[in-house]
Amino acid sequence: MAESYVPEIDAICIQPDRTIEGVGFQKGFIGIYTKSGSCAELTHHEEMCMDVVEGVNPEIAATLKSPLYYFNRLKSRFEGRGDGKLLMETLIKILDEHTITVVNPMVPSGRLKAGPLFKFFMRYGFKPIGRRVLIREPNKV
Repeated sequence: MAESYVPEIDAICIQPDRTIEGVGFQKGFIGIYTKSGSCAELTHHEEMCMDVVEGVNPEIAATLKSPLYYFNRLKSRFEGRGDGKLLMETLIKILDEHTITVVNPMVPSGRLKAGPLFKFFMRYGFKPIGRRVLIREPNKV
């Protein structure tokens, strides 16, 4: 009998903004990784987030609160087997604990289409603010 697949978190990386050797600057980063190779990655990038939001909805841009993180990618190695759900549930806890707002300029890749991907993100509190752009503001913990 074949073993059933159960997704598991392998690592969580939460790194704040920091200067490097007093010269360079490294943006804050959130990375969540499963044992199967799926991941969610976000970068603290106020300017990029504001540019994206102002480009589709300037009124909402004026109301966003820092910190603003840019959703770099959500990669699920095994579609429909719980990796994406586990990554998002873990991510949402972190976002709420650290009162982080996320801007997601959704770019479907692979076999995913925009419609189902929009619905997936909306289940986790993301709201559309323009064509293929979603935001999620933190819930109070």
